[in-house]
Amino acid sequence: MREWLPPGHLVWLIADIVEALDTSAFHGRRKRRATADSHAGRRGYDPDMMLVLLFYAYCVGERSSRMIERRCHTDVAFRVACAQHAPDHTVIARFRKDQETHFTSLFTQVLQLCAAAGMVKVGTIAVDGTKIEANASIDANKTEARLREMASEIVADAAAVDEQEDLDDPDDQTPPRLQSRATRQAAIAEALASIEKDRRERPSSATKMTIRRVERAEAKERRLTEESTAIYTAQQQVLAQGRRPAGRRAVHPDRNVNVLKARQNLINARAALEHRNASEPVRKRNLTDPQSRLMKTRFGFRQAYNAQLAVSEDHLILAAYVTDRGIDIGEYIPTVAAVEQTLSELADAGHDRVIGTVLADAGYFSRENLAAAGPTRLIAP
Repeated sequence: MREWLPPGHLVWLIADIVEALDTSAFHGRRKRRATADSHAGRRGYDPDMMLVLLFYAYCVGERSSRMIERRCHTDVAFRVACAQHAPDHTVIARFRKDQETHFTSLFTQVLQLCAAAGMVKVGTIAVDGTKIEANASIDANKTEARLREMASEIVADAAAVDEQEDLDDPDDQTPPRLQSRATRQAAIAEALASIEKDRRERPSSATKMTIRRVERAEAKERRLTEESTAIYTAQQQVLAQGRRPAGRRAVHPDRNVNVLKARQNLINARAALEHRNASEPVRKRNLTDPQSRLMKTRFGFRQAYNAQLAVSEDHLILAAYVTDRGIDIGEYIPTVAAVEQTLSELADAGHDRVIGTVLADAGYFSRENLAAAGPTRLIAP
């Protein structure tokens, strides 16, 4: 096969890189295979070969497992990458899924090889985000109220079906129609749980201010009640001994003017929080992909994810992750932290790198991002 492609072809470079990596973690889960084109019980495909195939496919922009399988039969470079084994698309997809957690270590190892070759220049790094469309329809988005309504309808409908089918066939307690209904109910439950988590962890700025108001009111009411109770109790103990207490006569905390005022302020603060929660923007979730969000892109609104990237001067990816936040403003600090973690791992391997300046567009412009600890930054206003 060395004669099939020129020595400088990309596939040979990728094969050499994989050979230099520590891929022992991938070999630990090597399974027997049984596909349409292989015999059950035969040893699974070599993980190193699968890595070469996937890396080469991704480098040339091929993501589909089915297309990768097809090109293993028709494309010379793909045939070289897979050593003419042409794995089934199900094998490719399963390998990618089963070994997902091990790919992170390869990311760092590749950067170490690049650093050893004099690359990974971080005098200036760039941070940016891009929307990646999810495999879900916008029409599958439902409001929280609609999700709860659908959940109630499913429960009521299931109960009615159960009752009727029990009468028709007492021995059949698991009607087939309920299986799909149960699956749908699970999707609704997951979407509602996601909304509840989002409400707790990501309140609006106005809601955050109201929450802090409630917390301050609670702390003040608790402090005044404790102080008033302590003074009143001490005076009652002195009176019980037949002596006259010093100072002004204390009243019970339930009649103390300052305590009553603090309790009323707490009631008002909690009422304001209830009103704020009721006026919060309507939260939606997608039943097909609850982790995706409706995001604004240059082509209009799309069901998508927000992918964040940080790259070096020589165009090497230093950090990459996906978030469900529709805007970039809250992703500057996490992205820079991810880059610093990557550089820390490089330093442990003997390749010290220090970030000079971070470049980011106006999507990251905020006082918090400008004032945050870390390297020098230029963020477009």
